[in-house]
Amino acid sequence: MGEGCVTIDIAGEAITLMPDRAAWWASRGMVIVSDLHLGKSETMRVAGLPVPDVDLDEQFERLERVVASAGAERVVIAGDLIHAHAGLTAALTDRVAARLDALRSLGVQFTLVRGNHDRRIDAVERVWGLLDIRDEMQEGSIRIVHEPGEARPGCGMIAGHLHPALSVGGVKVPAFVVAARRLILPAFSRFTSGGRVASERGTRWYPIAEGCVIAMEMRGMGGKRAEELRSAARGGER
Repeated sequence: MGEGCVTIDIAGEAITLMPDRAAWWASRGMVIVSDLHLGKSETMRVAGLPVPDVDLDEQFERLERVVASAGAERVVIAGDLIHAHAGLTAALTDRVAARLDALRSLGVQFTLVRGNHDRRIDAVERVWGLLDIRDEMQEGSIRIVHEPGEARPGCGMIAGHLHPALSVGGVKVPAFVVAARRLILPAFSRFTSGGRVASERGTRWYPIAEGCVIAMEMRGMGGKRAEELRSAARGGER
């Protein structure tokens, strides 16, 4: 798939974890991302905070790169496409519409699985051309949702919502988390703080540092391996 990626098995399906905070399901031609929180900067400015507009274009440039490198035909957003209704300014609405249209011109189809921040997605679904909006999505042996829960018997789950991140060598970096047939995606937005995810027996963490996804176990990590991870993470994202 490319340098820096790691491919894992979820319910018998090969899912590739990409350094750009996306998952690639090759057999379905599908890129899966979560927690874009579009309009977060605008929402904070409405509240009087002097936040620069740095997130929207960067996210779409990264999404375009992911789609192009994978040759994806579908993009599934596992919730929280938008941040809040207050951030859906006319300017933001038009910019997002143009970005989505550019991706569609490449033959990409979009599905949105609603997240808790998407309660007012109806305000932009027509102008953004969001024709496929669901509460959850079952694709083969995998269920795609926003908020993770228990996986159903015989099925896997891909979710977001928790914005998992891991402190490695004193640096917090985004991470994928795999446990009990569940894959939890990092927030696609770099302007969204990472959260803690409780580890259970068998949990595997895949932090992203220096443009690479790193496979690691939570227990039994020490010595040389721990130092390698700390070294890799020093150049990672905060």
